[in-house]
Amino acid sequence: MDGATTPSPKRASRGNGRRRAPRRPPHERRDEVLDAAMRLIVRDGYRAATMTAVARELGLTKPVIYAVFPNFKELGDALIEREQLRCLAQIRDALTAAVRPELSPAEVMPIALGAFLRSVAERPEPWRLVLMPSGALPSDLARRVRDGRRWAVEGCTRLCEQALPTERPDGTKVDVEALVEALIASTERYAQLLLADPGRWTPERLEAFAAHDMVWPTGGPFGVAGGPVQA
Repeated sequence: MDGATTPSPKRASRGNGRRRAPRRPPHERRDEVLDAAMRLIVRDGYRAATMTAVARELGLTKPVIYAVFPNFKELGDALIEREQLRCLAQIRDALTAAVRPELSPAEVMPIALGAFLRSVAERPEPWRLVLMPSGALPSDLARRVRDGRRWAVEGCTRLCEQALPTERPDGTKVDVEALVEALIASTERYAQLLLADPGRWTPERLEAFAAHDMVWPTGGPFGVAGGPVQA
């Protein structure tokens, strides 16, 4: 036909429109698959995230995905573990930023909150998954999210015990457990507001609110109330 080359039927139909997956180191392919699964879960919900959907999201064939994870349960477990570790690292870094011996309790908490929220703004992806509404994840993954939250509660409890007076002037004890639950709940809510409307709920706005409009227990420099701070 005027010298035109007829396409090979085999070559034209290869992959049904899917691109051939380039060779990559296993850890890079693993992160690529996990990133795609997280996008699907956050955008479309957990039930919409399947091995087929992940392959479609990446434009790859299913065997490439199954070569990394044998089933979606293992993929989901790995995803929650990775994102929790990232979240916990952000919390740890925020607390570390606030641990300065010259600061008073009224200064420590707003600084820690601001550092945390800035980290959420800079890297929001893990928090979009971890802060999904109750019931959005299957029970086993939701349990793992709760386990990570307990770690955050324990870290915040240590911070409060070391940074804030735990006894009132009349000798009665401050309910640190209730205080920590209130702090965690409000911090989670602030993170949700920031994720939903970052232009309105900025880290700077919320840090300024914590610094100027919230009342914190009075005390000496950071660490005086409960001994040396353990970062």
